[in-house]
Amino acid sequence: MNSLYQELEQLITKLKIDLSVEEMHGLLVGWLCVNGIDEKGWQSMLFPEVETEEELYPIFLQIAKELADPDFGFDLLLPDDEESLVIRGEALALWCQGFLAGIGLTGLDVKKITEIMEPTQDISEISQLDFMVLSDDSKEDEEAFVDISEYVRMAVLLIYAEILIKKSGSYKDLDENIH
Repeated sequence: MNSLYQELEQLITKLKIDLSVEEMHGLLVGWLCVNGIDEKGWQSMLFPEVETEEELYPIFLQIAKELADPDFGFDLLLPDDEESLVIRGEALALWCQGFLAGIGLTGLDVKKITEIMEPTQDISEISQLDFMVLSDDSKEDEEAFVDISEYVRMAVLLIYAEILIKKSGSYKDLDENIH
């Protein structure tokens, strides 16, 4: 299991945050796509009832670095492939819901940025899919899940690029600000 997954899972339990690991990761990624790492007040906006900044900031920074990786090192934080396809599918839906919530909390009107309207709508539709129909015995279902997950990953990177990279000028400028 991914160490970030475990770290986030432990932190959620410790701080009694009522989110899954996938929702939490999606929420942080959505926020970062719009506001970036320098935005003040992220902790109080995302988690007003919990004092999390000291413990959550290293995770927040790690996610920001992954998003800014010019080699596309960012990945969705989902359960391992050993989990059933239904569990992974439901986790993907939760991740998408968290991502949309993170964007929503920023106050961004997605409709005002033409380039992100379609991928954001697609992520919204994926968040509503019924993954209970998937079968672990179906190669087609596994391939479809992998394709959908990769589409979401690339859609997030596109949204990130359209919003933040334009603000900062280039990957190089953003990368220098994070590292």
